[in-house]
Amino acid sequence: MTVGSAERRFLSSRAGRGYLVYLAFCALLSAAVGFGFWIISLEWFKAHKSEEKLIALRLVDAFVGDYSNIRGQFGANAPVPATFRAHAIEEFNKRSGSKDEFKLRWVGRQGREITTGPTDARMARTIESFAGKRNPQPFSELLTVDGQLAFRTIYPSYAHQQSCVDCHSQLQPSANWQLNDLMGAFAIDVPAGQFLSVLRLQAGGLALALFLALAFIGYLIARQQFRQTADREAAHAELGRVQSFLDAVI
Repeated sequence: MTVGSAERRFLSSRAGRGYLVYLAFCALLSAAVGFGFWIISLEWFKAHKSEEKLIALRLVDAFVGDYSNIRGQFGANAPVPATFRAHAIEEFNKRSGSKDEFKLRWVGRQGREITTGPTDARMARTIESFAGKRNPQPFSELLTVDGQLAFRTIYPSYAHQQSCVDCHSQLQPSANWQLNDLMGAFAIDVPAGQFLSVLRLQAGGLALALFLALAFIGYLIARQQFRQTADREAAHAELGRVQSFLDAVI
């Protein structure tokens, strides 16, 4: 009996058909585990990067706060450049070096920006959406930026100090700035393409490894059942031949 015919007999047997059903179940289970690993890792990436962003923002705000304290020594009417925070962020980006995974930006509202406006229409819409909300929260999403996949988070920024209103009003008299107006937002894009490529390989590798391991174990069990069934059938056939011989002799 050839190997091919033996395998065909196995696959056509009850044990073989059960093994094929088992393989389908293993494929679904492995895909679910791989997808679950993808989702969990992606959520970890978002949470981890969001924490890094908040730390960076706090560093910049602390720097701006120190400047404001020094400015206070020159009197309440000392000018505050509206672009200072943007310049402080740019300086932070330079000092963080080329290996830094993300860059901070302070972006003004479209049409009311002082220095830096939204880099794309989606960012502009997100910033404007903050203006219509009572207590807007930072907004995060995965999107394509300059042809590359990125994890973007936008944090709303408001004029909580009268000095901010006064300075912006001097630079833009026609804008009619008011206290607690939405001035713009912090926008941070984290490159995500490389991470997602590695994650895709890891999730696929995990799913494939799990499938192969389960398939191999199932194959061993199914082959054992097939051999046991074949042995029982052979024994029954032998008993049948012996019984037939005895009946013929007697």
